[in-house]
This record gives sequence, C-alpha cells and structure tokens, in this order.
Amino acid sequence: MEEVFEKIFKLYDNDNDGFVDFSNFAKILSKLEVELLANYPIQRNYATLDINNFPDYTLNELTSYIQNSEKFASHKKECGEFFEKLDEDKDGIVRIEDLKSNQIYAVIFNDISKQEINLEEFTNILIKRLFQTLIDKQYK
Repeated sequence: MEEVFEKIFKLYDNDNDGFVDFSNFAKILSKLEVELLANYPIQRNYATLDINNFPDYTLNELTSYIQNSEKFASHKKECGEFFEKLDEDKDGIVRIEDLKSNQIYAVIFNDISKQEINLEEFTNILIKRLFQTLIDKQYK
C-alpha cells in the first residue's frame, strides 16, 4: 500500500528531497479524502518542528497519518464486513470458489497469483485500490 502513497507523495515533493511541507502534506490528505485533524500529534508537533527549522514531512509520516485516520479505520471495518459476507464457509479465508458468482472476483484477484486470501490481505488490496482510484481520478 505504501507504493500508492509514495506515488502521490512524489508529485508534491517538488525538489525530490524526500520531504513535503505542511501545505503539501495537507493537499495530499485532501486529494486522498483523509481528514486533517486539528488534534493529531503530527499537526501539534508542526509548530515545534518549525521552530527547529525542520517542518517538513516524510513519506513514512504521511503513511502513518493516513493509516491512523478515521477514514482508514472506517474502510478497514467495511472491508471486514464485506469479507465476512464473501467468506461463505466462515473459515477466515476467501477462496476463488467463494467468489465465482461475485463481480469483485476480477478486482481482488487480478494482480495476485494466490488462490485464497485472508482478511488482512483482502483489506490491504481493497484499501490500496481505493486510494489508487482517488489518485488516478485527480490526475487524469
């Protein structure tokens, strides 16, 4: 999933130094439809970092912020609920056989060679595709 965030991060890393300023950090979050929380520690620390003349954000900070956001948590919950519906035999694994009658089959298994996936893999694939779609929509 980090490669999806890296793609948009590089678009805003104007001098290719591995950092974006707060303004671009906020723009990236907006493009990904992730809320910028006023009480999030990264934002509170911005003032302190600015005093030290190092107010910029790295890809790791962006990824951490997104993965700790309410939007990400909401998507994970929705993926879990969807996974439970697809896991017909309730064994914690979704197999191709479980998906044969479902349109999501092509989306989930398009770029992986596995014949089955667990909840974590399922969630990562769907959330990655969601953010990739948001990025593609912004830049096409």
